[in-house]
Amino acid sequence: LAVLRVRCGAGVRKPGPDMLGRTVEELSVAPEEAVMVGDRRDGDVAAGRAAGVGTVWLTSGGGGADAGPEPDLTLGRLAELPAALAEAGRSGTRGARTKE
Repeated sequence: LAVLRVRCGAGVRKPGPDMLGRTVEELSVAPEEAVMVGDRRDGDVAAGRAAGVGTVWLTSGGGGADAGPEPDLTLGRLAELPAALAEAGRSGTRGARTKE
């Protein structure tokens, strides 16, 4: 994985589409090549959707089955992410399967 962003510059909310847009721009990658991973569907997955990046919801993060958009991929543990992305065949998750 190329980048782990845990916070962003002043005035940019995390998670948020602006933060993701800034990260994608800094990496010089297309949104389709990026993935937002988080434990809240109403915040993390929603931000990823709004930014046009793939979304991964981690059920082990304590966010629970909260309301929010459906993720592209659901995983039980972060350690499963590299294999799940490799199975999807690229950095993004569109068309990936759900694992728990």
